[in-house]
Amino acid sequence: NQGISGIEYDTNGNLWVSATSSCNANKGIYKITTTSTPSYLYMGSSTQSFDFTQLELSNYGLILGVNNSGSFGYIDPSNNTFSTTTYNISFT
Repeated sequence: NQGISGIEYDTNGNLWVSATSSCNANKGIYKITTTSTPSYLYMGSSTQSFDFTQLELSNYGLILGVNNSGSFGYIDPSNNTFSTTTYNISFT
């Protein structure tokens, strides 16, 4: 019971998706490769709040997203990590 909101390929051809679900434990960001089953990139509840985000590949190879509260986050595909910044984008 998951829905996909954002998709983006990294520079190595791996597919990254942001997914929502009626089950909180399944919300968040997933990495999908051609050689393995989808893996969930879980970093505490920080990726769960990125379940409805669009994903964009930056010039630096990072995948960027903004969650529903305006917090900016990024995926580093080279080491499968997710980080958020201290900057918040205010929405009006």
